[in-house]
Amino acid sequence: MSDAERDNVARLEGIKKHIAYDWKFASHQPLSLAEASVKLRAEESTTKSVHPISGKDIQTDVCRVASLSPVEDEFSHGEIEVKEGEKWLYWGVFDGHSGWATAKVLSSILARRVARHLGTLTDEGIRDVESVISAFESAFLELDDEIMSDGIDAMSENIPHAEAMCRIAPTSSGSCASLVFLDPVSSMLYAACSGDSRVVMGQSNKPEAGWTAVALSKDQTGSNPDEVSRINAEHPGETPINGGRVLGCEVTRSFGDSRWKWPRDSISLWQNKFFGLDFKDDYLTPPYITAKPAMQSLQLVPGSFLIIASDGFWNHMASDDDAVYCMEMWLENQKKEEMGGSDCTATDGEIPKSSGSTGYAYNWNVSREEFVVENENAATHLVRNAFGGSNTDLFCGMMSLKSPDSKQARDDTTAIVVFF
Repeated sequence: MSDAERDNVARLEGIKKHIAYDWKFASHQPLSLAEASVKLRAEESTTKSVHPISGKDIQTDVCRVASLSPVEDEFSHGEIEVKEGEKWLYWGVFDGHSGWATAKVLSSILARRVARHLGTLTDEGIRDVESVISAFESAFLELDDEIMSDGIDAMSENIPHAEAMCRIAPTSSGSCASLVFLDPVSSMLYAACSGDSRVVMGQSNKPEAGWTAVALSKDQTGSNPDEVSRINAEHPGETPINGGRVLGCEVTRSFGDSRWKWPRDSISLWQNKFFGLDFKDDYLTPPYITAKPAMQSLQLVPGSFLIIASDGFWNHMASDDDAVYCMEMWLENQKKEEMGGSDCTATDGEIPKSSGSTGYAYNWNVSREEFVVENENAATHLVRNAFGGSNTDLFCGMMSLKSPDSKQARDDTTAIVVFF
């Protein structure tokens, strides 16, 4: 072979390699550990507020990592007036499904609606636990009823099609809601849960004894025996729950989700004129799902922390105890940093080598042995460890995927950590 022929072969081989590279990575670029970490931190934040009574700082760390586009997780937190001259603090995570519109509405309105109902209570009633719980329940149900009714009204009113479909969107999609209010006068926490976002308190009365996880919510799903009993009692003679789902829906409490709430004729109208979906099988006596929250209250212990997170986080964190243990590692590292040392592991720019893993199901769980402390933001710390922790091969693999492929590895994920 002549020199010219060899040069031509080398040139063709180079073209083949270039084409192969472009083809292999045209849709997704593999992220290095440093790049994946930057993506993880893209929507993190830290906010400090002042306790209205004690004057002490309350720190709120937030991390949201989108999987879908548009993202279906929303959150909100802040200070809100419940009565003239009296403000409470609140934190909420809203995990949307079948679209983003319902969660967007809740993040803007739900806390204000609860505050409005609390404002109707007497001075004695607002310190009464049962009265406050009743106000939460009324606010949740009232807002969901408005969402449901407005979708039906939009289909029957003589308005432009585009306007009708935009008004239908918060009804046809759905969202879980976990909303926590703090009464600064009584130091009582109120946790309202509709769906499977979860609220967990980390408490340590005796630091040498470690931290204890206190559950402030239960997953409201078709796998919850209490929910199965409730729904069966509401629909005698039917079997709406099959395989842990209510006519195909995993959660038993949520906002929106018209396919499980609307009358049959409204669903038919939606399907025939507004690109809606058909009935679920055995759709006989709606509604099958409610927005009424499951409520818990707890006297706040100073020095404790609160975790509120969507199921995108809990899908991979094995238990409430593991999440609190993961936070305990972070707190111990904070102490070491204050003393001039830290166990934080610096991330580098290299694509990590494989850990030898052979693949993961969507609902895999990270183990405590893989927990690592690498982030200053506590919520980001939790999400990093839910996504693999020290298993950097898994972490980078998950973070390299883009929507819609990323849904096969991770859901939209939001975590809030509050330090009291």
